[in-house]
Amino acid sequence: MLENITMDSDITTIIPTRNRVNFLEKSILSVLNQKNIINNKIIICDNASEDATSKLIKTFQSKYSNIEYYKHDKNIGLYENFSFGMTKVKTQYFNLLSDDDQLVSNFLYNSLEIFKKNQNVDVVLSDTIVINNKKIIVAGPFKNYTTGFINNKEATLKMAQHLIPRTWTGMVFKKKVDYDYNINPEYGPMADGLWLIDILSNNNIYCLKDIGGILFTHDHSISKKINIIDKKQITGFKLFKDKFDKNNKFSKDQKNIIFTNLKPRVDDIIFKQFMSCILSNNKDGIDKILEFLEYFKYYKLYKKYSLLLRIFNFFYFLKTILRLINQLRKLIQNIYTINKTKKYKDLLENIY
Repeated sequence: MLENITMDSDITTIIPTRNRVNFLEKSILSVLNQKNIINNKIIICDNASEDATSKLIKTFQSKYSNIEYYKHDKNIGLYENFSFGMTKVKTQYFNLLSDDDQLVSNFLYNSLEIFKKNQNVDVVLSDTIVINNKKIIVAGPFKNYTTGFINNKEATLKMAQHLIPRTWTGMVFKKKVDYDYNINPEYGPMADGLWLIDILSNNNIYCLKDIGGILFTHDHSISKKINIIDKKQITGFKLFKDKFDKNNKFSKDQKNIIFTNLKPRVDDIIFKQFMSCILSNNKDGIDKILEFLEYFKYYKLYKKYSLLLRIFNFFYFLKTILRLINQLRKLIQNIYTINKTKKYKDLLENIY
């Protein structure tokens, strides 16, 4: 049982943002209103927002002295903005928070207590859930995972195999001097996950069973903007693999486990995207999928999905059947998620 004692916080929360003033306000409030800690720093990295973000931050700064604000003259890129924020951290610990997500009220305190009691811990990891605008859980929490101390090798292998949560919203990092925390944007859509693997390969972790972060899904979510498989999912993984292959801490067999589990499952990704395009009559999306398969010489998959496209175009009634099946699937899923949400009623009542 953690003691209920208010402490001065030696932690910085980095919140990169761009044109999400309504979400951002709630994210900031979730950090300002952390229980049992005071003076926790907040760094807002504004990626050339064109909305009322600057006005909102000025209002917060007039009331709170612990908020730093940096606004770029132009959009420097999502991951570049995260990396910029990490260069501004002067505290011993830091965490990363997207501008449309929130922290659970005791997250920072619980994490700092772990650091205080375990000098050899470099990253504290908590669970996360994903909710929609009706505060219904649509993903998470993680069912079962190892809690307590895990050394860097074991932690890297477990994260690669998806045996522990791997969302940075639920993590706090001990900042090391002269450590390169930059996120490589050339890793593509997988950049955040591959960055975490790099981090864990050099740092010990402590896993808490608590939920530390709340992620929101909405029409403007970054994940929903990755419409069709990105070429950088292939080239980015290769860049990561080439770099990580030079890490002498891991055996060849361990590296193979990591690479096998992190390698983009092209067939699975393409299938989901192809069916989504079929259901929405997205002809342009299907053309991009076929172009991708041809470009990377996935000839068997190219033939497979070209054939499927001809079948759906000839037997057009199949699309109607698929849409009905999809609606039934969504209905069943909604019933399941509503029931799961009831278990976290108290937690979700404190979400802004």
